Order: sequence, then structure tokens, then C-alpha cells
Amino acid sequence: MAGPLGWQVLFLAGAAALGLGVGLLYDLFRVMRVRIPLPLLGGALDLLFWLVVTAGLFVYTTVAGNGEVRFYMIGAVLLGAVVYFWLASRWVLKGAYAAADLVAILWKLITFPLRMLLLLSKKLEETAKSPSIIGESGIK
Repeated sequence: MAGPLGWQVLFLAGAAALGLGVGLLYDLFRVMRVRIPLPLLGGALDLLFWLVVTAGLFVYTTVAGNGEVRFYMIGAVLLGAVVYFWLASRWVLKGAYAAADLVAILWKLITFPLRMLLLLSKKLEETAKSPSIIGESGIK
């Protein structure tokens, strides 16, 4: 990356854009964690987040730096994430939560017939297991 100043500014802007992407990914995983009530999902999303961020940072710094990791690029990624959280995070979260609510409503509408069949089968099973109206010992 010892090229002209224009290339260095371009790579620095790319690192800041990577930081914006990291912030966006964080918010999207936050919405998934809140809206999907699975016990192990939070830990899995944390692991996936850090794997993606680490891989993205490594690949970008080695490609943009011609195999040399430059620490100021990490600062630019952090700056990009801070700018994202300062300017866009609240709007992205509002939109993502609205989209998640819409997906939940659509999911409930799509699975409604199946849920009704399951409820009906449980009622039929309870009715079949209950003692008859004649009596438990049968007709006397």
C-alpha cells in the first residue's frame, strides 16, 4: 500500500465502509436475537458475527494492504461502525423490527391451517382417551 495517496484514501474509505457493514450486521443479528425465542440462538449469532467480522477484516486488510495488516485500517473500520451507529442504526432497527413483525404475521397466517389441524387432533385424542358416557366398566 505504499502507492499514491489517492489509493491510500480509497483503501481507508473502504475500511470505513467495512465498518458500516459491521454495524449493519450487528443490528440485523440483534433483531434476530430479540424476535426469535430460541435459547442457543444468541450465542450462535455472537459466534457467527465475530467469525464474519474477523474474516472480513483479515481479508480486507491483506488485500488492500498487499499482504500487510495496517492498524490504522482497523481504526477506520471502528470509525465506520461508530458513524453507522450514530447516523443510521435507529432507522435500520425500526425498519428491521417492522420487517420482522411482518414476517411473523405472514408466518402465522401461513401456518394457521396446520396449527388448527394439530389442535383438532389433540382434541380428538383427548376425546378418544376419556371414559365413555356409558361408564368405565361398560354396560351393566
